[in-house]
Amino acid sequence: MTVGDKGGSGKSFFTRALVGIHFAASTADMLLIDGDSTVGTLVKFFGERAAVEPYSLHGKLDERDRLINELLCRGARLVIVDMPATSLTRLREISADYDFVAAAEGAGYRLTVVSPITPYDDSILDLQETIALFDSERFATFNDRNPAGAHPDAGAVTLAVPARVDYVAVVNLGLSEDRTDFALWDEPNAYTRRLFEFVGGVQIDLPAMRPRIAALLQKHRLSFADGETSDCLSVTDRGRLQRWNMAVTQSLRGATERLGL
Repeated sequence: MTVGDKGGSGKSFFTRALVGIHFAASTADMLLIDGDSTVGTLVKFFGERAAVEPYSLHGKLDERDRLINELLCRGARLVIVDMPATSLTRLREISADYDFVAAAEGAGYRLTVVSPITPYDDSILDLQETIALFDSERFATFNDRNPAGAHPDAGAVTLAVPARVDYVAVVNLGLSEDRTDFALWDEPNAYTRRLFEFVGGVQIDLPAMRPRIAALLQKHRLSFADGETSDCLSVTDRGRLQRWNMAVTQSLRGATERLGL
């Protein structure tokens, strides 16, 4: 499940890539849920080849509860949920009513949170607050061991209680000129980066795609795989897209089990 308040960070873009790889691998018994029923990115790109469930995270109480009470109760082996912007705020409100992670576990699932990382601090703070929400005990322990001003030695403690959620940080290289733009994330002693390592998070990269290619795929509602053979792209851009698809597949192998691959 993608999570984050910041829009435009690459949540849906990454989900499109992940779903495309699952289709290429002929993953069986997979349920796709589009958390933004008004935009429907997954419906747009995969609705003709798979049953994509529109889901309104911002709807009324019964609609929000539908994720747990109906969709997860179908028992699909793998569920991929693309949440919209402000999803962290809404999940915080939901978690004030009941334990969202425990409810997902009760339906038979281990939750993996996918958080895109951009060069800006908004997305990094989203990840920090997501960990605080879903793994509050580990978050508190990390802060107890690393008071303000102290060097955050994330590897110093092994907790008897493991993290309740698996975390994948996706560094969105498409939102930067080069890797040096991610100084806020890549700094070895950065608070959120060390917290992320403390809860056992796994980092992968999302390679940059040429904007013209991304725009044409969007315009013609083409999946990343379909774009490789579409006349909507030039021969050279089809070659570039093929290289991009190969690079994404290789990158996602760094989080194989957490992404259901």
